[in-house]
Amino acid sequence: MPSRFLCSPARWARVGALVCAGLVLPSCQEDEQFGTLTIRYGFAGISRSCVQADIATIRATLDGEHEHDDICDLNAGITLTSIPARAYAMMTVEGVNAEGITVMDNLGPPVTDESVEVLGDTTQTVDVQLSPTPAQIRFSFSVLGADGLPYAPQEVPVIRSFYARALENDGTLSLRDYEFVYAQLASVRNLVLPDPMRQIAGDDVDALTVEVYAQDNRVLSKLEFQFVPPGPGRFIDVYVECRGEICTGSVAGVELITS
Repeated sequence: MPSRFLCSPARWARVGALVCAGLVLPSCQEDEQFGTLTIRYGFAGISRSCVQADIATIRATLDGEHEHDDICDLNAGITLTSIPARAYAMMTVEGVNAEGITVMDNLGPPVTDESVEVLGDTTQTVDVQLSPTPAQIRFSFSVLGADGLPYAPQEVPVIRSFYARALENDGTLSLRDYEFVYAQLASVRNLVLPDPMRQIAGDDVDALTVEVYAQDNRVLSKLEFQFVPPGPGRFIDVYVECRGEICTGSVAGVELITS
């Protein structure tokens, strides 16, 4: 009688398949491949050196993972080595100044160079164009009763909304506007003025207005600020406080112009 410990050829075949599938999986698959990617960058619409563009460092990132920094060098570009070979949906290239502010990147419209595919055992070169990053305007609101105390949960604040507008050309041309409806805000701190088309150019924006509306649609206050354009990538922080129907405001991050 054959021993019960012996395996038939068919059983050995099944065992071999299981071993390949589970016990020695790495040897049954192809090794992961890696490639090298060199990114050459230029400045869209302008002819400047890195110093003239206020860029000290270039930072390249693939899908938020493979980040590499190097000194800005228009001739050499920036090279990422040992990158897993695959398609990357988001290639971000940023120009960072000595203060750590991203003053240029490759995300300005029209967007044509965000994705890239890295091939294994290959050195590739791609070209991107960097353009100035927009300024970002952040709003913080404080809405209190006329006595300076917070409203009770059952009370309806006098304030309905804050209509904000960013302007250029000495405050005569509108760049971007947006209405913050107070009752719909999940937070009242550091709310960024939406700017999906990057219209708030840091070299152009030089004024802000905030109109405060009551629940009955009356304009309670119009706050106006004029300032020196802060430059690309900078933050402009606006703080508005309302006590009853009286509202005041202040701005930080810019050099105000007073008449």
